[in-house]
Formats: sequence, structure tokens, C-alpha cells
Amino acid sequence: MKLSLSENISSKIDRRGFLKYCAVGGLLAGAAWAVEEKGDERPNIVMILADDLGICDTGAFARRFTGTAIQEMYYETPHLDRLVSEGMAFSQAYGCQLCSPTRASLLTGKNAARVGVTTATPGSVRSYYNQGISPPEGYLPQDAIFWGDKIKVEQALVNGSTLLALPAGQPGDRGRDEITLAEALKDYHSAFIGKWHLGGHGAEGWQPKDQGFEELSYFDAGGSQYFNWRESWNRRQKIHPDMPQEQLRMGKTGKDFGKQYLTDELTEHALQFPSKTGRPGKSRNLSFSISVTSLCIRPSRPSRRTWRISRTSRPGDGTDTTTPPTRPWCGPWMIP
Repeated sequence: MKLSLSENISSKIDRRGFLKYCAVGGLLAGAAWAVEEKGDERPNIVMILADDLGICDTGAFARRFTGTAIQEMYYETPHLDRLVSEGMAFSQAYGCQLCSPTRASLLTGKNAARVGVTTATPGSVRSYYNQGISPPEGYLPQDAIFWGDKIKVEQALVNGSTLLALPAGQPGDRGRDEITLAEALKDYHSAFIGKWHLGGHGAEGWQPKDQGFEELSYFDAGGSQYFNWRESWNRRQKIHPDMPQEQLRMGKTGKDFGKQYLTDELTEHALQFPSKTGRPGKSRNLSFSISVTSLCIRPSRPSRRTWRISRTSRPGDGTDTTTPPTRPWCGPWMIP
């Protein structure tokens, strides 16, 4: 696909067009899946999001910012390091500090604050929608009204406001319908895999299929178990009794590939998408949102390393990339 910057830089384009250019620009940094049909120049798109991943949690970046040799680091990320060496890496690109705002921004091409998604939320958060309350003027059904976190120290998320779901043109959204990358790429077969966390924790009408995606396997929460996750993902029993829908839509496990470890199962879905579920004549757009960095790091098998507990902070916080954590960093409040 050829783009003439001289022709387009001064012309006005709408946001739908902007998202298309963003998609093409992303492909310049790292393309995947060659388009098989002759004469079709549209690239296939794979967007992999590992939210809550610290900038020093990958070897290549940690080496750049700390000067530590990769072989001396605790976390081993050889495949990511190879991507950096073979592609384009940004050392001064800034994103949101939390998962839901990052995902909302990437999918819409907007600053997360403009979308209204300003922080991550646990399943216990009350919204106008899940409490069956009509929102006042200036608010949407998915606006949070009570957090429920047991936090003794004042924090911004207690006093702030956020949407639990990306506006999808539902009757209560008051005319707001965010255009996602999947909706902008009308000629593409778009699919979503992994952590959604933009649907009001199981709210009907705000899930990936309502934003232009085929739902292959996903979970509408901030984190998930690594093992025995299928029951939670297929949950239909409501958390909030007054939620105005018959069943919860927490997610969908999709086709069962028989993997016991969540990351392996989701990866299999991603590998099978182009060959098994691609629609003839259409290029493919895959959003693969990995949840492994959102909660505790639990490997599929025991680590070959052993260590002595010697510090209280966890790696990746900018202070040390070589010392293993003294405890798994978990956030069970994110799982309903």
C-alpha cells in the first residue's frame, strides 16, 4: 500500500481515516502474515498488547536503560529481544500507565482521557448500569459510581471518574459510539483474543462483537487465572443482581485446544486464526491482548532458577532488573 505524505499531510481526514493510517503505520514497524491473494496489497495486521508490562521487564529495553547485560537479568525475554533487534523499537514513546486506558486509546486512536476511560476497575465497582440506575445528565450508564477498593491511603482512582465500557452506540450511550480499529477497517476480518476489560465487566452490548470484532476467546476483566480459567470466562451468573440483563457476558473460551496454561491456549487461537477462520478474500486484523503481565507471574512449569529473598520491591519498577521478586505480585481484586 502506497501513501503519499505530501498529498495527505495537509488534507483533512476524519478519525475513521486516521485509524486506517495508524494501522498501516503500525505495520511498517512489524508486519505479520503475508496476504496470500495475488494483487491484494492490503497487509494483514497483528496488534499484540501486553498491558502493565514495565519498560525494564524486557531484556532489550532493560539493557538500554540500565546498562545491565541481558544474561545477568532475572526475566528472560529472548523472543521479544529478537523482535527489537529485527524491527523498530521506540525508546521515547509514551502510553497509559494502566491496562483499560491503554486498550481504549489504541483501539480508538484517541487519548484515553477523551474516551473517558481513565483507570482500571475491579468487578466490584458499581456503575449506573450494573446498579440499574438511570444516569444523571452528563453521565453514561457505564460511569463508575463506587469503587469498593479497601485502600487506606488516598489515591486518584478513588476520587476520579471513569467509564467501565467503551461507548458502543447503545441506547444509554447518548449518541456516543466510539469507532474502533476493527470498525474502521471495513474490508478486514477482525478478531479479538484475550483480555477485553472494556465492557463493563460482562455488560451486554459492550463486548468485542459490539465493536466490530469476531470473538475468538476473551475475558472482560482485569486479569485471569493461568490454570482452570474456563469456568470464569464462561460465567453467566450476575455479580450485581440489579444489572438489567438476564445473564452476565464475562467472556468466551471459544474453541478448546486442550491447553492447560492460559497463555498457551490463547496463543493457539492466534496461530489458528489466519488459516482456520479467515474469511476468503479478506485481509485479517487480529487484536491479541495478553493478560499475563496484569497479575502475578505464574509460569507453566517451575523455573530452573532458585534464589534467596533479599529485597522487598519487585523487578521492573525501575530500580532493579536482576533481582527476582520476593513475592508474586497479584491483584485478586481484578477477578470477579
